[in-house]
Amino acid sequence: MKISSIAGLLALLGCLAACSSGSSGNASGSTGGSGTNGGSGGSGSGSGASGNRGLPDTTFAPDGVIENTLDYNKIVVVSPQSDGKILIGAMNNDQTTSAVIRLNADGSVDSTLSDPAIKNIPNGLYGGLYDVAADANGRIVVTLGETAIRRYTATGVLDDTFNTVESNLISNWTPFWSYAITVGQDGAIYAGGHGTVQGFTPPSGVNPYAFLQISDYGMPPDGHMLGCSNYSNYVTTAGWQNITHLSLLPTGALAFTINLEKSATSGGGTGVGRFSQPASCTLDGTYGTNGSGVWSSTAFDVVDALFETTGSVDLTTGESLVHIDPTGKSMTSTDLPLSGGGITRAPDGRYLVAGQYPPAGKNSMAVVYYSYSNGGFTPDMSVGKQGVITIPVSTALGYPAGVGLRAVYTPDGSSTVVVGSMQGLNADGTAVEHLVVARILN
Repeated sequence: MKISSIAGLLALLGCLAACSSGSSGNASGSTGGSGTNGGSGGSGSGSGASGNRGLPDTTFAPDGVIENTLDYNKIVVVSPQSDGKILIGAMNNDQTTSAVIRLNADGSVDSTLSDPAIKNIPNGLYGGLYDVAADANGRIVVTLGETAIRRYTATGVLDDTFNTVESNLISNWTPFWSYAITVGQDGAIYAGGHGTVQGFTPPSGVNPYAFLQISDYGMPPDGHMLGCSNYSNYVTTAGWQNITHLSLLPTGALAFTINLEKSATSGGGTGVGRFSQPASCTLDGTYGTNGSGVWSSTAFDVVDALFETTGSVDLTTGESLVHIDPTGKSMTSTDLPLSGGGITRAPDGRYLVAGQYPPAGKNSMAVVYYSYSNGGFTPDMSVGKQGVITIPVSTALGYPAGVGLRAVYTPDGSSTVVVGSMQGLNADGTAVEHLVVARILN
């Protein structure tokens, strides 16, 4: 099923929700949907997960899947919020502008966001939107690479109480490009990427990884921003070192991942590090290799990262699922039966990895479910072969885009929402990407 516009998608979702009002649930103990788009939700008196687990949630759409060709289909990031809603950062098909779309926890489009998307965010010369996050008040922060860091209200209006951080105007950075963001409970924003603070001299050929700490009001009048640069010679001493993921831990430490861009002289690599206190710019000497504050590997690049409250980190690398212990001194890994994308952890403790299946060839979106115990990941075979659930999509579509794939439990635990973009062709043979949202029963 294809929808030609956001308005059309909303109309369909509203109809689906209204028409399913009072329908019985399909999963044991489910309380039904909240009726965000007009329906009151089902009673949840279904037959239980053992018979329905992995099946399409037909209360969401007739086949559990909605495909649409919106103006913004090239998904860059999918970011779950603490309230169960899902932020999607995307670019239009010619990659000239970016947008943020917000889904309700059940996978339907959130019509309370203006238009109902933040549209026409201008992309810079070297790309567009890289990351999106929401603060405790629902305000939406986006980072635009070398261009700017902006904040919008919870309804999608540019926040005039926030002084937009213009990357080229930061007085003590030369230059700063941001690729990852996270927001603290106090509204402070942490942006990671690469750049150099005045007074910091990296080795020759190194573009060091870096982060900024931005106050609730944004860029100060003098443009002088708090932050630091560093580099990891445990990955390599040359190349571009970019912070790709950030997370504030309950201890106040700032955890991060770095990727080294591959080049003619560098094979790439991955680092996972921790600043003991962000404001101190001091790496945690108890973490990582030889007290460096960084665990590293030259064997793979990170696709996605999940930072646990315990301090452990789980990574998808495309081919593997990697677990790094809380000290950053040891790791375990397992091969993925799919080409991995986003990783999340469900309330029941299982890990969900979204990706493309089979890993090569024309394929469907898929989710693989894992549990972790005794130092290793075990696939949940109750959901299907190798723990994999495949999601059928239009035969006109081909390869899913790995960076934009993510699976998220609904708050009541009855369903899993899977978001991704699929490459396909228009009737005239030109390439197009489709935003695909699916819901499957748990």
